[in-house]
Amino acid sequence: MRKILTFVLILFAIGELFFYRFYENDEISCVGNINYFKGEDKLSLIIGQKMNDGKGLLTLSGALYEGKENRINVSKVIQFDYHEENNILIAQSTLIQNSPMNELKDEEEKKWFPEFFFKKGGKLPLTIKRTGIDTWLFYSNPVPLFICEK
Repeated sequence: MRKILTFVLILFAIGELFFYRFYENDEISCVGNINYFKGEDKLSLIIGQKMNDGKGLLTLSGALYEGKENRINVSKVIQFDYHEENNILIAQSTLIQNSPMNELKDEEEKKWFPEFFFKKGGKLPLTIKRTGIDTWLFYSNPVPLFICEK
């Protein structure tokens, strides 16, 4: 009986170790949906995020609605490097590509986005909290920005 109990405990410990290693994977690959409002204007985006080992890729696709009539398409890809400082990730854009669908002008971009999104070398401080196996909460202290899920 003691051998069986020892065997079961060893199997349980090995299973916990594999689950912990899977759960604590540093790679983030997810999609989130976000809406920001300023007065009657609304920025509605689908965000794809991929991060691993100090490198990342962010895709934005959506629209800026100015009032009820004017729709401006937003579509871009941003590559970035990131590192940790005092429990905060600092992302720095290394390549910004607007897609042919992107209609957002510089002045609108500056109203809605930090430099990270439109100026190469722009920085973005982030805190990322894992809330599940394939779910992360992105926020800029103390404001939650979006939930990203696989």
